[in-house]
Amino acid sequence: MARPGLQTRRRVLRATAAVAASTATFGHVKSAVAQTAVRRGTRLTYWGGLIFSDKANKLLVDTINKWGKDNGVAIEVVMVNQNETTRQVSAAMAANTMPDALDLGLDLLLLLARQNVLLPIDEIFTRVGQAQGGWYESIAAATDTSKAGSGGRAGLPFGASGNLLLRRKDVLEKAGITKAPTTWAELVEQSVKVHKPPVFAMGLALSNVGDGNTMIGALQSFGGRIADDAGRNAAIKSDATRAFLTWLKDAWGKKLFPPGVMTWDGAGDNNAYLSGQAVFIANTGSVGLAARTQDPELYKATGYSSLPGGPRGVVCRSRRMCARSRARAAIPRRRRISSSISRARNS
Repeated sequence: MARPGLQTRRRVLRATAAVAASTATFGHVKSAVAQTAVRRGTRLTYWGGLIFSDKANKLLVDTINKWGKDNGVAIEVVMVNQNETTRQVSAAMAANTMPDALDLGLDLLLLLARQNVLLPIDEIFTRVGQAQGGWYESIAAATDTSKAGSGGRAGLPFGASGNLLLRRKDVLEKAGITKAPTTWAELVEQSVKVHKPPVFAMGLALSNVGDGNTMIGALQSFGGRIADDAGRNAAIKSDATRAFLTWLKDAWGKKLFPPGVMTWDGAGDNNAYLSGQAVFIANTGSVGLAARTQDPELYKATGYSSLPGGPRGVVCRSRRMCARSRARAAIPRRRRISSSISRARNS
């Protein structure tokens, strides 16, 4: 497969906006392969995922609306808090009011694909890949929902991100610390030196949100695993897992985490850092973008580095593998997701 060329966010959005709308089926279940275009005069609903960048949110809305205007399609773009996506999807499925297309993370995409809720868009996946120079193999493999038991690819990848370690250089330099921590143990050592509540050192999410998955990467950097390669047998019981938990318990015992990290939503660490309550957080560049406009001094005082490593090295999990998908217009009751999903969180 050809190596993908460099992409701009605007270029990718133009392509995926057209694709998302081109998979509509208008009131009946039909393969997206056969539905190659949207008729002029059609009305569609699109659920976009909010992030911590107002400019990026506006770009998404404007790009989709422009595509609609250019093609005579009226599109209602509804921006959804990504912490609420799973709950809203569950409610929409129960009421048969799913949007025509939506943004969602990989975990929810795989779950919906197993439930046969989303239409296959294999032809569009292939067409976009060919037009843009091909897909990275890791992205293509991770988003191949046919492996999950669906009738084909149920989503078009449009973004994959991993976390960086953001740190308050101004606070750290006052304590004589000029370099980023390279190991999880060193992170705790530095945190102890700068931990002065109400400024807490380790603003790392320990809750059931995407940023909380940083802890899975930390576990793996110690050599621990949750399951075997087949994903069928638990592998969490190991000396490596115990070493990771010992590290985490030590940091917790030193009270280095801000209050509420066990119940934070996806914006918990963002807000803690932007409000000056955390020295370290693990997040994407959206926090820096927000600081650049909301708090220029904080922006200048922020340092960025790789996540720390463990005995087995640095593991940076893909925090969010996003896809744009088309929901089936009518979902039989037997295919609805269990109501327990509404209690889950998807950051």
